[in-house]
Amino acid sequence: MLAQNCRPDGITFSALITAYQRGSQWREALQAFSHMPSNGCHPDSVVYNALLEVCWGSGVLPVQMRATQVWSLANRSGHFRIYNQNKGDPAVHQHSCVVFTCGAAIVTLLRWLCDVRHKVGHDATSLLRDSVLFALQKGKASRIEQPSSMICDSVRQLLAGHGSPFTVRLVDSTTQLEAGSSELVAWLRSPAFAALAHLVHANR
Repeated sequence: MLAQNCRPDGITFSALITAYQRGSQWREALQAFSHMPSNGCHPDSVVYNALLEVCWGSGVLPVQMRATQVWSLANRSGHFRIYNQNKGDPAVHQHSCVVFTCGAAIVTLLRWLCDVRHKVGHDATSLLRDSVLFALQKGKASRIEQPSSMICDSVRQLLAGHGSPFTVRLVDSTTQLEAGSSELVAWLRSPAFAALAHLVHANR
């Protein structure tokens, strides 16, 4: 395309990165992503969800760490906002976020968990409620979205492999994670969670 003097636009990059994600080609996806700024293109939610999926799904530790960097870029641009939902049940500390892929769900969850651990470390009263609930929701239909059951299963497998206290369930199209506050705090301070936290803190 460039050789033919054609300048790619955001739609072109979005389609390209999505295709690389479906083909598990994380190197090519990251390379295409790196060319977007020089072509005046701004990544959208499709691009970020695809990138997080292909990077996390690679199973390569440095690439999974790169996914947390991509998440930070996205979050600074207004994507993957984590919302406080504490106006409901007074006994439950609730948060939510909109994601479309397994990779986006997992990286978002890890970032949120690290933030919770940081807050608890500085203020032991920050989780005074009986339990904590985090909801991974679907937004408007997107061509990149994966089945809700797949996202739920991916999150459940990750947490089960690290001894988390969360109960993970699928409610309609939302993946809900709930744990007792004291059990969650104990886990966040444990070596089991430290291995996951390293993926986030290595890039901060």
